[in-house]
Amino acid sequence: MGDKINSISDEAKALGEKNKEHFDQVAAEVFKHPWIQRLCNQISDELRQNLDWIGIPERPDGSKMLDYACGNGVASRALASNVSVVRGIDISSKMVEQYNMLAEAAGFSPEEMRAIHGDLMNPEASPSPEIDTPEFNDFDLVVMCMALHHVQDYAAMIQRLSDKLHPGGVLLIIDLVASSESGLPEAPRTKELSNHTMSKMGFTEMEVKTAFEKAGLSDWSWRWCSERSQVPEEIGGEQQGFLARGLTMGMPYSKQVHAAFDQVTPLVAAGFEVLRTTKNIAVFLAFLQVFITLILTLTLFAILAVVYSVNPDLEEERRALVTPCMQWIASWVLEYGALTAWILKILVVVGTAGLGIFIWQGSTTDVVPEVEGEDDAPEDIE
Repeated sequence: MGDKINSISDEAKALGEKNKEHFDQVAAEVFKHPWIQRLCNQISDELRQNLDWIGIPERPDGSKMLDYACGNGVASRALASNVSVVRGIDISSKMVEQYNMLAEAAGFSPEEMRAIHGDLMNPEASPSPEIDTPEFNDFDLVVMCMALHHVQDYAAMIQRLSDKLHPGGVLLIIDLVASSESGLPEAPRTKELSNHTMSKMGFTEMEVKTAFEKAGLSDWSWRWCSERSQVPEEIGGEQQGFLARGLTMGMPYSKQVHAAFDQVTPLVAAGFEVLRTTKNIAVFLAFLQVFITLILTLTLFAILAVVYSVNPDLEEERRALVTPCMQWIASWVLEYGALTAWILKILVVVGTAGLGIFIWQGSTTDVVPEVEGEDDAPEDIE
């Protein structure tokens, strides 16, 4: 991945340097313009209104969000109450200062929300050792808001952002729809200061979708913002914004799914317990059936032997009733009766003991101690 990042074109590096210089100069004042304030409020409203559609994954230890090209933190503050940790990265160190100042003013600690200076496309130009640390990786949500049009290779940018996601994480892009799809007049490339930092004046759905697919993202979804954005005519005039989302491969943690498993698991365990008990009962009944059959057979033989030996007057009847085989068995029982009785007693004792041990082992299960607080996700940031 490092080779790909370092192999970006000179044109892309030059555009990055222009953005860095430009936003360092305007960081303290740019968000005071009324039209930018209206745009920021609109973006915040769109994010909050589309929370279900965005589908921020949840984890027991709390969800992490990355706001890339974060500016002063519009997207971060809009979504902060829905995640536990927010991190920002911006190519402009002055924007990072604004971000951290506003985060502190809003009551967030650095552990909850903070930004660093960095550039995923050209890390050598804005070195930041923290970018490769666990704190700035493995995110559940990565957002890039109104900044993709400032990147020369937007497809490579989307790939870098997807690399920052946890399996099952969401990448969300907010930007402008190309005039060819929005039906609005094409924005003129004027001498407005910010125009020389842009690579595109909006995107088509297919452009963004193709980039998402190349980055290995699935579950593609795209929608327009509910209202058009009012931009000064010298910059482009009225514009149509969009939101695009995709997921990395993997199974995200979900409180709802976890709660469903919590409800189903006892039922499944009870079902297996019933099956195990039923099996034990079936084995016991089978053993009992064999045992009763054996006892009845031996009882019949004993009765026949008694009848055969006790009443000589029934000789003819006995001969008609008792076959030679039964006579032989009866005579054998009479001759070895004592030994047979002891063998039967031993078999009964051993069989009963064995059955009892089998049932006891089958019904004994290991109790897994429940760890307190394991299922409780951290409280959301207020």
